[in-house]
Amino acid sequence: ALSIEKINQNNSYKDSLRTLEIKLRQQLTKGFIRHQLEIWELARKNHEALEHVQCRTFRIGENEITVQFNPARAVSTYAKLDKASLEARPCFLCPANKPKEQEEIRIELDEPFILRLNPYPILPDHLTISSEKHQWQTLAGKTGRQLPGKLTAWLETHFNPGYALFYNGAHCGASAPDHFHFQAAPQQNIPLIRQWNRLMEKARKTDQDTLSDGSCCTSYEIPGYVCPIQAFITDRGYETSTVLVERYLGSLSQHSGEDEPRYNLFAWKDARLGFITVYIPRNRHRPACYSATGDQQLLVSPGALDMAGLIVTPRKEDFEKITEKDICQIYQETGYSL
Repeated sequence: ALSIEKINQNNSYKDSLRTLEIKLRQQLTKGFIRHQLEIWELARKNHEALEHVQCRTFRIGENEITVQFNPARAVSTYAKLDKASLEARPCFLCPANKPKEQEEIRIELDEPFILRLNPYPILPDHLTISSEKHQWQTLAGKTGRQLPGKLTAWLETHFNPGYALFYNGAHCGASAPDHFHFQAAPQQNIPLIRQWNRLMEKARKTDQDTLSDGSCCTSYEIPGYVCPIQAFITDRGYETSTVLVERYLGSLSQHSGEDEPRYNLFAWKDARLGFITVYIPRNRHRPACYSATGDQQLLVSPGALDMAGLIVTPRKEDFEKITEKDICQIYQETGYSL
């Protein structure tokens, strides 16, 4: 039988190996990103600009909301998303159309995905993870494939721990609604995740399901945020109950002619709670102020990060004049009406 001393030595050895493995992955990640910034001028300039980005912080109830002035995001905020405009431009997420400087890492799941550095970042080390195949931006019909969990696990295991995966629905901030994709950024830079422990203090358990591996998935309503959100937390592994998720999605209204209810999604691994998937249901894509005229106009086009407390303004005048009242109105209009 092993002595307690030998067991402790063995555990210490395993911990050292895990630490070494994480450091190696971090070095590989930094190498991939650093090389992209060395050879790709557009990405380098936009990522360097993040070091000097201007921000304003607002307190909405107990929530911290940051407004960011980021001119590089104009390409997304101003994007024309009607059918004719989409068909008239080459899809920038298809491998054949990517810039020659943009490198990629292939992710082999039940279908191949491609990881790339986002050339128009909102946050440092901002990634795009897109399907290799050109297909519409729809996640709801893929619930059983466990893609948020599998991609989060891949990032944790093969890229760099501490990333959060997020999803913009076709009518909820996606500037490429014609190509299935996710994005990812470090957890610590996302306001919603930074405030998660506080939000969980008032969480209301709504349902629970035991998965095939014996892990437990629990659903929660999260009150106290600037808009309604629903969380699914699995204590072990990277799966979420398909029964609970589909029941929840079935409770949301669906717009005529659209393939799924409108929502944004975040998924990340929490060392204390387990695997967390958060749905932010949506009503409108863009608030009324987006199409207003004169002084009433604010060019804010909320995607997942905006709904998670990081509102992006590509115009300086919008950044300077936006108020707490404007922010509340934007969340009220684009968030889900219970």
